[in-house]
Amino acid sequence: MLQAIHYKFLFWKKYGYNPPFFFFVFDSKKVGQCKIIHVDIDESDLIQHEVFINKAKTYLERQLDKGFLPIPKYDSCKVCSFSSWCSFKKDIPPIFSIKPD
Repeated sequence: MLQAIHYKFLFWKKYGYNPPFFFFVFDSKKVGQCKIIHVDIDESDLIQHEVFINKAKTYLERQLDKGFLPIPKYDSCKVCSFSSWCSFKKDIPPIFSIKPD
């Protein structure tokens, strides 16, 4: 529901009030079939979304300053076209530990 919250957030910041929000969902197989879904987002949700946006902005700015660190994953690395020279690639699959009952 991030899309709905963000649309409402932008409207709320620009116009100062929290309008109702609806998704109209249309059936692609049957003409005239649709659903209308009301998304109930109150002002506290919008305030919480603003906190989320500010944290995301801070994180992005920090990453831009220090550089994005790779997070390699074995499954992705084994099919990546850069794996022959990448110094961050994972050469072995992750090890999972289990303890039998």
